[in-house]
Amino acid sequence: MLLYSAQDEEDTLEEQEKTEGTVDHKAEIAELEAEGELPIEELMKRYSGAYEDEYDYPGFDEDDDEEEEEESMDDTETEG
Repeated sequence: MLLYSAQDEEDTLEEQEKTEGTVDHKAEIAELEAEGELPIEELMKRYSGAYEDEYDYPGFDEDDDEEEEEESMDDTETEG
């Protein structure tokens, strides 16, 4: 049984906001809306290899993900 409190949720949201930095949420929403209007065939083609080990997600920048992981590890080290 997983227990969490409202404070845990707030902490998670605050942590996410810190790691995101300055994200253009309007652009992100516009991209999601555009993707939502794509025919299912196009989505299937776009994400057909999603379960492969070396799949390159459209619009995903691996460098950004690595920076977030490093920042997260740095935060963990300073907390403990």
